[in-house]
Amino acid sequence: MEFKEKRHIANEGLKKLIDFTFNIVNKLHSENKKHLNQIVQLAVDKMKYL
Repeated sequence: MEFKEKRHIANEGLKKLIDFTFNIVNKLHSENKKHLNQIVQLAVDKMKYL
């Protein structure tokens, strides 16, 4: 696999992660920033294992 292809796959994965995270955050409507930060961290951790 070429570097450009790997970067494309990584970019697609990052895009999916960002979409997933925003979707969850929008559903929560939480004003608790610590809680939202935990959710974002969980999404990032999940992405590491995919």
